[in-house]
Amino acid sequence: MKSIWILIWTVLHTISIRVLLYFSKLIEINNHFIELLFIGFGVTILANIYRTFNGKKFIVNSIFIFWVAINTFSIWLFLDLINSWLNIENILVISIIMGLILVITSYAVHFLNLLNLRGLKIFVPTITIFIFLFFMSNSFNPISNNDNIISESSDYQDKISSIKEDIKVKVDEIKENLDQNSEKNIQKREEESKVESQEAFAYLNTLRSENGLPQLKWDDRVYDLGIERTKDMDEYRYLDHTNPVTGECPDKIKQRFGLSPREYVAENAYGMYGANALPREAIDSWMTSRGHKYNLLYPTHIAGAVSCYEGYCVFLGLNIDRFGEGCFTGAEGISFWNSVTKQPGER
Repeated sequence: MKSIWILIWTVLHTISIRVLLYFSKLIEINNHFIELLFIGFGVTILANIYRTFNGKKFIVNSIFIFWVAINTFSIWLFLDLINSWLNIENILVISIIMGLILVITSYAVHFLNLLNLRGLKIFVPTITIFIFLFFMSNSFNPISNNDNIISESSDYQDKISSIKEDIKVKVDEIKENLDQNSEKNIQKREEESKVESQEAFAYLNTLRSENGLPQLKWDDRVYDLGIERTKDMDEYRYLDHTNPVTGECPDKIKQRFGLSPREYVAENAYGMYGANALPREAIDSWMTSRGHKYNLLYPTHIAGAVSCYEGYCVFLGLNIDRFGEGCFTGAEGISFWNSVTKQPGER
């Protein structure tokens, strides 16, 4: 019966190690020490998962850490010491031998009763210190010849520095990913916002087609102008077509973004206080307002863009027939639309 279990666990460990070796290469673990820990942890986790099918619980405790140390030590013992004698290159054979070694190690641990508390206190620190000292020194290799034993102190100092640098790079990368105001995350949000705006712009063109109107071309110059407008509204905390403090409006600043004096932009503005504005929701809202709808469906617009930043969105329709010329306020626009009859091209 014991022989059958030895065979079963050898097969299970062989599969685990083969899979873990494959994934360690797939994710490109370049540091050998990290690779050993990865395989040691992986083997221990998979072994515990296998045991759950036999009715045992998966518990992460001191026993689990003990087996991680034992398995890591056993894998290191074969990969870095024994295999330097055997010089086996076939991954499957290596996996089978390591699986068998893990089984033998397991039986040795139970035979020596190392799972008692005293055994844990002595064995785990001993193995940990041993592995640590090995990786901190390139000179420790009992099976190497004298020529390989000799190592300059600068070699392992460089190795330590390399490990520290790798850790620092990873930590900095994690910090950057977590920092919402990092350049990387800001750029990512801007790219996502532009894609969302382009999708909303396609939706607007669908509405124009349904009303028998030509579709508009997306214009990056107009988009950048719109982003400037929404950022200006966010900074000065207003929702209008003209900044109440600086007096700037789309027509005044359009040439900064590559538009000529003979190109005109008519603006719709939308705000969501306390929340991020969504471009498609802005379009749906504008379609319920007479003046805003007129601008969206203006017959002679030739291009345009929808731009959003934080709680603000704008639509800017580009035309050459002076629609949108000059600076005006939202109040003036409301007054105009409340006082006029149906306009040419109004739907």
